[in-house]
Amino acid sequence: MKRRSFRLAVKSIRLAIKSGDPESDATAALASPFKGSPTVDTSTNDKKDEPPFRLLDLPPEVRNRVYSYALVTPLARDLSYFTLPPLSLTSRQIRHETLPILFVESPFRLIIGSNIDHQHLTFFHEEQRSHRSSGIAGIKRTVSSALKTAGEAGLFRDVKLEVYNALYVESVRVWNRRGRQSSGSGTLRARDDDKLQIASLHLHVVEGSLKLAVEEGPDYPSSSRLSHLREHEVNQMAVALDGALENASYISRNFGAQDGFKGFKLSHLRKIAMAFRLG
Repeated sequence: MKRRSFRLAVKSIRLAIKSGDPESDATAALASPFKGSPTVDTSTNDKKDEPPFRLLDLPPEVRNRVYSYALVTPLARDLSYFTLPPLSLTSRQIRHETLPILFVESPFRLIIGSNIDHQHLTFFHEEQRSHRSSGIAGIKRTVSSALKTAGEAGLFRDVKLEVYNALYVESVRVWNRRGRQSSGSGTLRARDDDKLQIASLHLHVVEGSLKLAVEEGPDYPSSSRLSHLREHEVNQMAVALDGALENASYISRNFGAQDGFKGFKLSHLRKIAMAFRLG
Protein backbone atom coordinates (compact mmCIF):
# COMPACT_ATOMS: atom_id res chain seq x y z
CA MET A 1 0.00 0.00 0.00
CA LYS A 2 2.80 2.38 0.90
CA ARG A 3 4.61 1.58 -2.34
CA ARG A 4 1.49 2.32 -4.36
CA SER A 5 1.02 5.66 -2.60
CA PHE A 6 4.67 6.53 -3.27
CA ARG A 7 4.31 5.68 -6.98
CA LEU A 8 1.16 7.79 -7.25
CA ALA A 9 2.90 10.72 -5.58
CA VAL A 10 5.85 10.51 -7.98
CA LYS A 11 3.45 10.26 -10.93
CA SER A 12 1.53 13.35 -9.83
CA ILE A 13 4.76 15.29 -9.40
CA ARG A 14 5.90 14.36 -12.93
CA LEU A 15 2.54 15.43 -14.36
CA ALA A 16 2.73 18.72 -12.49
CA ILE A 17 6.24 19.41 -13.79
CA LYS A 18 5.19 18.51 -17.33
CA SER A 19 2.11 20.74 -17.20
CA GLY A 20 3.97 23.54 -15.46
CA ASP A 21 0.97 24.32 -13.26
CA PRO A 22 2.30 26.61 -10.51
CA GLU A 23 -0.84 26.15 -8.43
CA SER A 24 -0.68 22.36 -8.21
CA ASP A 25 -0.01 20.75 -4.87
CA ALA A 26 2.82 18.71 -6.37
CA THR A 27 4.63 21.79 -7.64
CA ALA A 28 4.16 23.44 -4.29
CA ALA A 29 5.54 20.36 -2.60
CA LEU A 30 8.65 20.52 -4.78
CA ALA A 31 9.17 24.19 -4.01
CA SER A 32 8.51 23.92 -0.29
CA PRO A 33 12.03 22.81 0.72
CA PHE A 34 13.45 25.95 -0.94
CA LYS A 35 11.06 28.46 0.61
CA GLY A 36 12.92 31.20 2.41
CA SER A 37 16.27 30.33 0.75
CA PRO A 38 18.34 33.37 -0.27
CA THR A 39 18.56 34.12 -3.98
CA VAL A 40 21.38 35.75 -5.95
CA ASP A 41 20.60 38.63 -8.25
CA THR A 42 23.32 38.38 -10.89
CA SER A 43 22.29 41.58 -12.60
CA THR A 44 22.98 43.69 -9.50
CA ASN A 45 26.25 41.86 -8.78
CA ASP A 46 27.55 42.58 -12.27
CA LYS A 47 26.99 46.27 -11.70
CA LYS A 48 28.95 46.18 -8.47
CA ASP A 49 32.06 44.58 -10.07
CA GLU A 50 35.18 46.70 -9.68
CA PRO A 51 36.86 48.02 -12.85
CA PRO A 52 39.78 45.95 -14.21
CA PHE A 53 43.26 46.61 -12.82
CA ARG A 54 45.39 48.93 -14.99
CA LEU A 55 49.15 48.44 -14.98
CA LEU A 56 49.75 51.97 -16.23
CA ASP A 57 47.97 53.40 -13.19
CA LEU A 58 50.88 52.29 -10.99
CA PRO A 59 53.71 54.75 -10.21
CA PRO A 60 56.65 54.52 -12.67
CA GLU A 61 59.06 53.08 -10.09
CA VAL A 62 56.58 50.33 -9.23
CA ARG A 63 55.98 49.57 -12.91
CA ASN A 64 59.73 49.22 -13.45
CA ARG A 65 59.92 46.63 -10.68
CA VAL A 66 57.04 44.73 -12.26
CA TYR A 67 58.74 44.85 -15.67
CA SER A 68 62.03 43.62 -14.22
CA TYR A 69 60.33 40.74 -12.43
CA ALA A 70 58.37 39.74 -15.54
CA LEU A 71 61.15 40.04 -18.14
CA VAL A 72 64.54 39.35 -16.59
CA THR A 73 65.69 35.76 -16.08
CA PRO A 74 69.13 34.20 -15.55
CA LEU A 75 68.73 32.33 -18.85
CA ALA A 76 70.27 34.16 -21.80
CA ARG A 77 68.12 35.27 -24.73
CA ASP A 78 69.34 34.08 -28.10
CA LEU A 79 69.84 36.97 -30.53
CA SER A 80 69.50 34.62 -33.51
CA TYR A 81 65.81 34.07 -32.74
CA PHE A 82 64.99 37.06 -30.57
CA THR A 83 61.33 38.01 -30.28
CA LEU A 84 59.71 40.78 -28.29
CA PRO A 85 58.29 39.60 -24.96
CA PRO A 86 54.47 39.38 -24.93
CA LEU A 87 54.34 42.10 -22.28
CA SER A 88 56.11 44.52 -24.63
CA LEU A 89 53.47 43.91 -27.30
CA THR A 90 50.50 45.03 -25.21
CA SER A 91 50.85 48.74 -26.03
CA ARG A 92 53.29 51.28 -27.42
CA GLN A 93 53.84 52.91 -24.04
CA ILE A 94 54.59 49.62 -22.32
CA ARG A 95 56.95 48.66 -25.15
CA HIS A 96 58.89 51.90 -24.66
CA GLU A 97 59.04 51.30 -20.91
CA THR A 98 59.97 47.60 -20.95
CA LEU A 99 62.67 47.39 -23.63
CA PRO A 100 65.23 49.59 -21.82
CA ILE A 101 64.91 47.35 -18.77
CA LEU A 102 65.18 44.25 -20.94
CA PHE A 103 68.49 45.32 -22.49
CA VAL A 104 69.98 46.78 -19.31
CA GLU A 105 69.29 43.79 -17.07
CA SER A 106 69.06 40.71 -19.34
CA PRO A 107 71.89 38.41 -20.45
CA PHE A 108 72.10 37.56 -24.15
CA ARG A 109 73.88 34.95 -26.23
CA LEU A 110 75.19 35.14 -29.77
CA ILE A 111 75.91 31.99 -31.80
CA ILE A 112 78.87 32.41 -34.16
CA GLY A 113 80.51 30.05 -36.62
CA SER A 114 84.25 29.84 -37.22
CA ASN A 115 86.07 28.12 -40.08
CA ILE A 116 89.05 27.04 -37.99
CA ASP A 117 89.31 23.81 -39.99
CA HIS A 118 89.23 25.44 -43.43
CA GLN A 119 92.73 24.18 -44.25
CA HIS A 120 91.76 20.57 -43.57
CA LEU A 121 88.40 20.22 -45.33
CA THR A 122 88.39 17.55 -48.03
CA PHE A 123 85.76 18.97 -50.37
CA PHE A 124 85.79 22.40 -51.97
CA HIS A 125 82.05 22.96 -51.45
CA GLU A 126 82.49 22.35 -47.71
CA GLU A 127 85.26 24.94 -47.60
CA GLN A 128 83.03 27.47 -49.38
CA ARG A 129 80.09 26.82 -47.05
CA SER A 130 82.32 27.02 -44.01
CA HIS A 131 83.74 30.37 -45.13
CA ARG A 132 80.30 31.85 -45.86
CA SER A 133 78.90 30.79 -42.48
CA SER A 134 81.84 31.95 -40.39
CA GLY A 135 82.00 35.32 -38.65
CA ILE A 136 78.29 36.02 -39.24
CA ALA A 137 76.44 37.27 -36.19
CA GLY A 138 73.09 36.07 -37.51
CA ILE A 139 71.19 38.63 -35.43
CA LYS A 140 67.48 38.84 -36.16
CA ARG A 141 66.10 42.11 -37.56
CA THR A 142 63.72 42.39 -34.62
CA VAL A 143 66.73 43.16 -32.43
CA SER A 144 67.61 46.28 -34.44
CA SER A 145 64.13 47.78 -34.16
CA ALA A 146 63.94 46.88 -30.47
CA LEU A 147 67.26 48.64 -29.82
CA LYS A 148 65.97 51.79 -31.51
CA THR A 149 62.85 51.71 -29.35
CA ALA A 150 65.00 51.31 -26.23
CA GLY A 151 66.85 54.54 -27.08
CA GLU A 152 70.02 55.25 -25.10
CA ALA A 153 69.48 52.09 -23.07
CA GLY A 154 69.57 49.97 -26.25
CA LEU A 155 73.03 48.54 -25.59
CA PHE A 156 74.28 45.07 -24.73
CA ARG A 157 75.83 44.90 -21.28
CA ASP A 158 75.91 41.14 -20.82
CA VAL A 159 76.42 39.03 -23.93
CA LYS A 160 78.15 35.71 -24.43
CA LEU A 161 79.56 34.88 -27.85
CA GLU A 162 79.38 31.10 -28.32
CA VAL A 163 81.64 29.81 -31.09
CA TYR A 164 80.91 26.68 -33.12
CA ASN A 165 82.36 25.05 -36.18
CA ALA A 166 80.94 26.99 -39.13
CA LEU A 167 79.72 23.76 -40.77
CA TYR A 168 77.38 23.12 -37.83
CA VAL A 169 76.38 26.63 -36.77
CA GLU A 170 73.08 26.72 -38.68
CA SER A 171 72.07 23.37 -37.23
CA VAL A 172 72.86 24.65 -33.75
CA ARG A 173 70.64 27.68 -34.31
CA VAL A 174 67.80 25.47 -35.51
CA TRP A 175 68.18 23.13 -32.52
CA ASN A 176 68.13 26.10 -30.22
CA ARG A 177 64.96 27.49 -31.81
CA ARG A 178 63.13 24.16 -31.62
CA GLY A 179 64.17 23.65 -28.02
CA ARG A 180 62.90 27.10 -27.09
CA GLN A 181 59.57 26.62 -28.86
CA SER A 182 58.92 23.24 -27.27
CA SER A 183 59.62 24.69 -23.83
CA GLY A 184 56.97 27.37 -24.33
CA SER A 185 59.30 30.17 -23.26
CA GLY A 186 61.30 32.81 -25.09
CA THR A 187 64.29 32.33 -22.85
CA LEU A 188 64.76 28.59 -22.50
CA ARG A 189 66.91 26.63 -24.90
CA ALA A 190 67.94 23.08 -25.65
CA ARG A 191 71.37 22.27 -24.21
CA ASP A 192 72.20 19.36 -26.53
CA ASP A 193 74.21 21.70 -28.73
CA ASP A 194 76.74 22.47 -25.97
CA LYS A 195 78.91 19.51 -26.89
CA LEU A 196 79.58 21.17 -30.28
CA GLN A 197 80.75 24.46 -28.79
CA ILE A 198 84.45 25.05 -29.39
CA ALA A 199 84.88 28.22 -27.30
CA SER A 200 83.10 31.23 -25.83
CA LEU A 201 83.79 34.89 -25.15
CA HIS A 202 81.76 36.51 -22.38
CA LEU A 203 81.46 40.32 -22.46
CA HIS A 204 80.06 41.87 -19.29
CA VAL A 205 79.83 45.62 -18.70
CA VAL A 206 79.56 46.69 -15.06
CA GLU A 207 79.26 50.44 -14.38
CA GLY A 208 80.98 51.24 -17.67
CA SER A 209 83.85 48.82 -17.07
CA LEU A 210 84.29 45.85 -19.41
CA LYS A 211 85.06 42.38 -18.07
CA LEU A 212 86.08 39.58 -20.45
CA ALA A 213 86.10 35.85 -19.91
CA VAL A 214 87.37 33.32 -22.47
CA GLU A 215 86.57 29.64 -22.10
CA GLU A 216 87.36 26.52 -24.10
CA GLY A 217 84.32 24.51 -25.16
CA PRO A 218 83.76 20.74 -25.22
CA ASP A 219 84.63 20.66 -28.94
CA TYR A 220 87.88 22.60 -28.58
CA PRO A 221 90.43 21.11 -31.03
CA SER A 222 92.08 18.08 -29.47
CA SER A 223 93.57 14.83 -30.74
CA SER A 224 90.94 12.80 -28.90
CA ARG A 225 88.07 14.55 -30.67
CA LEU A 226 89.80 14.89 -34.04
CA SER A 227 91.41 11.48 -34.30
CA HIS A 228 91.14 11.55 -38.11
CA LEU A 229 93.66 14.43 -38.23
CA ARG A 230 97.38 14.40 -37.53
CA GLU A 231 98.58 15.99 -34.32
CA HIS A 232 100.20 18.96 -36.05
CA GLU A 233 96.92 19.62 -37.92
CA VAL A 234 94.99 19.64 -34.65
CA ASN A 235 97.56 22.03 -33.21
CA GLN A 236 97.12 24.32 -36.22
CA MET A 237 93.39 24.47 -35.57
CA ALA A 238 93.91 25.21 -31.88
CA VAL A 239 96.37 27.98 -32.68
CA ALA A 240 93.96 29.46 -35.24
CA LEU A 241 91.10 29.43 -32.72
CA ASP A 242 93.23 30.98 -29.98
CA GLY A 243 94.27 33.70 -32.41
CA ALA A 244 90.65 34.43 -33.30
CA LEU A 245 89.70 34.64 -29.61
CA GLU A 246 92.63 36.96 -28.94
CA ASN A 247 91.65 39.17 -31.88
CA ALA A 248 88.00 39.28 -30.77
CA SER A 249 89.08 40.19 -27.23
CA TYR A 250 91.33 42.95 -28.58
CA ILE A 251 88.47 44.44 -30.63
CA SER A 252 86.16 44.24 -27.62
CA ARG A 253 88.65 46.02 -25.37
CA ASN A 254 89.04 48.81 -27.92
CA PHE A 255 85.30 49.41 -27.86
CA GLY A 256 85.32 49.27 -24.07
CA ALA A 257 88.07 51.89 -23.90
CA GLN A 258 86.06 54.51 -25.81
CA ASP A 259 84.90 57.60 -23.93
CA GLY A 260 81.40 57.29 -22.54
CA PHE A 261 81.28 53.54 -23.13
CA LYS A 262 78.21 51.99 -21.48
CA GLY A 263 77.68 48.87 -23.56
CA PHE A 264 78.04 47.28 -26.98
CA LYS A 265 76.11 48.41 -30.01
CA LEU A 266 74.83 46.03 -32.65
CA SER A 267 77.60 47.15 -35.02
CA HIS A 268 80.19 46.35 -32.33
CA LEU A 269 78.99 42.76 -32.02
CA ARG A 270 79.10 42.29 -35.79
CA LYS A 271 82.73 43.46 -35.93
CA ILE A 272 83.70 41.21 -33.03
CA ALA A 273 82.02 38.25 -34.74
CA MET A 274 84.05 38.81 -37.92
CA ALA A 275 87.21 38.01 -35.96
CA PHE A 276 86.21 34.34 -36.21
CA ARG A 277 86.34 34.27 -40.02
CA LEU A 278 89.77 32.96 -40.95
CA GLY A 279 91.62 32.87 -44.24
